[in-house]
Amino acid sequence: MDVETAELLLPCDELVETLAFFTGLGFELASIFPADDPQQALPRGHGLCIRLQRGAAGSPSTLRLRCRRLGAARSRSSCRAKHAQQRK
Repeated sequence: MDVETAELLLPCDELVETLAFFTGLGFELASIFPADDPQQALPRGHGLCIRLQRGAAGSPSTLRLRCRRLGAARSRSSCRAKHAQQRK
């Protein structure tokens, strides 16, 4: 079996905000579609490809990123808290 790529699917409610979070951590946007009303985005970085899909079925996942700077860890925590509040 020749695997070319692997993705982690992360369902999200707010695609733009979630994508901004990952690009703020150094991920680069590989693609976003459809262009007129984006439903999916593919940020890549740090050896990982993530498929962010607005309204996708499934449970939220946990993605752990080891950060060297404390500020990056604080941003991650505040984003997690914000998304947790939105789910209630």
